[in-house]
Amino acid sequence: MSAQYGKVDTGFVTSLRRLLGSRVFWCEDSQSREVIEENSRDQSFHSPAAPDVVVYPNTPEEVASILKLCNDARVPVVSRGAGTGVEGGAIPYKGGVVLNTENFQKIEVFIEDMIARVGVGVKKLQLNKELEKHGVLFGPDPSSNPCLGGMVSTSGSGMSTPKYGTTRENVVSLTVVTPEGRIVKTRQEVRKSSTGYDLTQLYIGSEGTLGVVCEVVVKLRPIPTVRSGALVRFASVEQAANAVIGIIRCNLTSLARCELLNADGVRATNEVFKTTLEVVPTLMLEFQAEDPGHLASDYAKAKEQAERFQAMRCEYCASGADIDDMWEARRGCYPAAMSYR
Repeated sequence: MSAQYGKVDTGFVTSLRRLLGSRVFWCEDSQSREVIEENSRDQSFHSPAAPDVVVYPNTPEEVASILKLCNDARVPVVSRGAGTGVEGGAIPYKGGVVLNTENFQKIEVFIEDMIARVGVGVKKLQLNKELEKHGVLFGPDPSSNPCLGGMVSTSGSGMSTPKYGTTRENVVSLTVVTPEGRIVKTRQEVRKSSTGYDLTQLYIGSEGTLGVVCEVVVKLRPIPTVRSGALVRFASVEQAANAVIGIIRCNLTSLARCELLNADGVRATNEVFKTTLEVVPTLMLEFQAEDPGHLASDYAKAKEQAERFQAMRCEYCASGADIDDMWEARRGCYPAAMSYR
């Protein structure tokens, strides 16, 4: 560890264990090796780096105590969620403490306000499974099924951005612990507020550099009644990209997903997921609305744009369930490409 940082020694670890008991895992303890290893890497190609200690707090107050201790001892801290990132953001290259947030599992739904208060350790699919009971969903849809903390820290977007926007557009407020150990609520849980600085937007996308997010209040949307989809095949990526520009300009209100795989991406997906997609640049579309006629109308406009740019084939799926396997394959495109290499 660089000399500018403090040392993680027995005294420091003893102080952490006074706070958290058995939820502290030190690299010097043989029984902690598996936990240390799990928290030394993410889903990226970046080399792993082992932390000196991993902690699992349960509350913002425990996070505050940990950060105060680390700040006083000048020990570096990396906050971690599901570890699904592909940029190395959760890897503790300076050692120190990994603050794992997976125990933050609160889900409170306020259906009358169309918001939910969610712990940052809750994963996106887990949240939407709970929200489905209330007929609502959380719109952003990153393919990797990250936790809410990871989505906030990176302003994760994903496949449903055309309809729902990124995480940034779907967060009302945050509970954050600053590096000095102060608990901050960024704003009141109301839809409209013009008072003071917009701290919520400051923290979203900051990747843990400004503090540790513990809770997120998110906006909810009604689950669409009907879904449909389409596969549109092109001879070149350039033609497909131009078609996307034309489709977006049409302002199709039911367009929820618009994803493009190049031929190599299709080939890798076929290899790993045993799909049988034609190995050409392929545009994947999904439409969501309350009226099947609305879906068909928007698809016709999208098809018109695709044919303007020499689409080879357009295949329409009237039922959204018919394209679910396709979307699962799209979610796995990155790991498929990595393993195919």
